[in-house]
Amino acid sequence: MLKMKMMMTALTAASLAATPAMAEPVQVTVSTEGLDLASVEGREALEDRAKKAARNACGSRSAVVLGSGKDVKECRSGVVTKVMDVAMANFEHEGRSYAYATSTADNGDTVYEGEREDGVRFRLSVDEDGVVKGKVGDKKVRYRAPRN
Repeated sequence: MLKMKMMMTALTAASLAATPAMAEPVQVTVSTEGLDLASVEGREALEDRAKKAARNACGSRSAVVLGSGKDVKECRSGVVTKVMDVAMANFEHEGRSYAYATSTADNGDTVYEGEREDGVRFRLSVDEDGVVKGKVGDKKVRYRAPRN
C-alpha cells in the first residue's frame, strides 16, 4: 500500500499568471487534511480543492479584461498543475522512496517520471482504466492498478 510522505496538511503553490492584470505570481494554499493521496479518490478530491483555489486566485473570465479568458484558463491550469506536482512529488511504496514529476500525455494518460531512492529511473503512464505501462530501469512493466 502506498503511504504518502506528507508532513504538512496544507500545500502552498505558486504559479505565474499570464495576464498583465495579474502580473504578480499567484499563490494558493490547499489543505490535504482528510485525504488519502495514495488513492484515486484522494487525488481527485485534492484536484477539486486545487481547482476551487485556482478559481478564487485567478479570478473569473468576466471579472477581468475582455479577451483574457485564455489567460485566466492558463492561470487556473498552472495553479492546479503546481498543487498536484507539489503534493505528488514524493511517496513511499514497500519501504522504498520515490521522487517524480507528473504530466499529462497527449492521449490523456497521466505520466509519472522519476527516480527511486536507489537511483533506478522509471517512466510509467496510467490510462483512465487504471492500466499502468512503462519502464522501471530496463524492465518493461504493464499491469492494472488496484482499485481502492
